[in-house]
Amino acid sequence: MAGLALVTLGGWLICTLAVLLYFSLFTIRGYFVIAFIGLLAIAQVFAPVQSSPRWWVILRRLVILGYVVFTLVIVEYASEMIF
Repeated sequence: MAGLALVTLGGWLICTLAVLLYFSLFTIRGYFVIAFIGLLAIAQVFAPVQSSPRWWVILRRLVILGYVVFTLVIVEYASEMIF
């Protein structure tokens, strides 16, 4: 199951990058936000039902780290808008 989740995430990241580059909309912040949304969706789709395997623990830590970075991006964007 972890392999399929990894392949799905990789496909999401590549397709997102290609679309952003095609439309000349690529920014690191924008790419991170879209990639993080994809990670959250994939984590929900591939969440284990009965046990908590090692890959799931690693994925949850990655999601927590993503929330921290996402918060920093939002704070930076808000500070640009205010000041």
